[in-house]
Amino acid sequence: MPRSKIKTAVYIVIFVIVWFPLLLPLLPSSTAMNIPFLIDFSIYNPAFNGCQQFRLEMNSKGYEVKPLLSSLSVLSRYPNSTCLIIGPSIPFFNPVEVSELAKFVREGGGLLIADDFGTGQTLLIQLFPMLGIPTTPAFTKHILYEPVDANLTSWTRAPVITNFMGGYNFTQGVSQVLLNFACTLINVPPGNVVATSSLSSWLDMNDNLVIDVPPDVIGPQTVIAAYDLEQMGLGYGRIVLVSDPSIFSDDMINRADNRIIAGNIIDWLVQGRAGTDYPVIVDEAHLSLPATSYARIFGYMMGYINWASSNWLLAPIYPVLLAFTIWRWLPRQKKPEPLSPTEVFMRRGKTFFSEKMVWYTQYQLYGNAVKLLYRRLKRELVRQLGLKEGFSVDAAVGAAIAKNPSIKEKELRRLFELCEEITLERKAMFMNKNEFLEIFFQMQRLLESVR
Repeated sequence: MPRSKIKTAVYIVIFVIVWFPLLLPLLPSSTAMNIPFLIDFSIYNPAFNGCQQFRLEMNSKGYEVKPLLSSLSVLSRYPNSTCLIIGPSIPFFNPVEVSELAKFVREGGGLLIADDFGTGQTLLIQLFPMLGIPTTPAFTKHILYEPVDANLTSWTRAPVITNFMGGYNFTQGVSQVLLNFACTLINVPPGNVVATSSLSSWLDMNDNLVIDVPPDVIGPQTVIAAYDLEQMGLGYGRIVLVSDPSIFSDDMINRADNRIIAGNIIDWLVQGRAGTDYPVIVDEAHLSLPATSYARIFGYMMGYINWASSNWLLAPIYPVLLAFTIWRWLPRQKKPEPLSPTEVFMRRGKTFFSEKMVWYTQYQLYGNAVKLLYRRLKRELVRQLGLKEGFSVDAAVGAAIAKNPSIKEKELRRLFELCEEITLERKAMFMNKNEFLEIFFQMQRLLESVR
């Protein structure tokens, strides 16, 4: 394939990639607009599995809520704000993103991670060592059961949590929290435990709905944990881990005291900061959005841009890469080359000289154009004035005045001296169009006066 066609194809692809996410919302399709709002735990989903009521609750408390559709690296633009990661469905978290998240929390940001089947575990594995927290907690990925009768013969997947530790004030006013298909947290130090299940609860480690000890675990299980980095001497931010994101959903937020504890958690993470300068940012980028949805496509692109621009190693390379791409790929007019007699005839007498003049003036290389015109002027003066020993300034001035006494010697010498300096590059080659035209017309008047 010719190189020009390859360039054209590359430009078309880049054009489509850049503009497609902006045009996609205009399409009247469910893929583009409607599907993302039905996604589990989306703050714009009004159905039972969404978190719209939670968003409205945060708004009523005076918090500005912003969705994050791209990269966690964008948190660097909102220091001391609060980030909520509720029910993530995409298990992969870019390490560069996580490093930005760790910096965000270390410098005073709040972070909520609510998960029930371990999708957020890859985030914890990276985040806690980056923060210097010695023990990394884990989501167990198995369902927590509670008895529904005193005989322990019936069990429910919607346990009621009534055991709250006294070390964190966001449990004040909360007597019970209702979970639904919850997992648990392990490897949480006692001082970081906020809420646990009852003594008779059990964790179905082999997922067979029957108590088998081992591997099943019986007894209190941690369902909420909290970390105050300032108390731990590791920074200024705060982290809350919840083993069931459904307490924030529209179906569950009004049950038991779920709304109260959800609001209290946000208040504790925010640390008294509110308003447009300290928004509550909800991560929608790691929800199970369709790959063809507008939000996912836009998020892919912006995620890459934010990640690349926030990476201290890559950010300085992009201006250089952009300049190289423009220099390498943008079309440029080919520099003129000498023409054969046949080519001159086919171009209706268009000569190499005229092609070079067009090329110089088109790219505003007026100094080069003056050099070219001066060479032609000297040849014409040698022929018109009969300078047998060739061109010299003194000989040309004397012969020109002798042939046409009306020529002013000072102006003629000034023209020759200027052209000589430009030719020898003792004068800056750059000049504007008006300066070039003045020199050009002086040369034309000189030739007309000696003919």
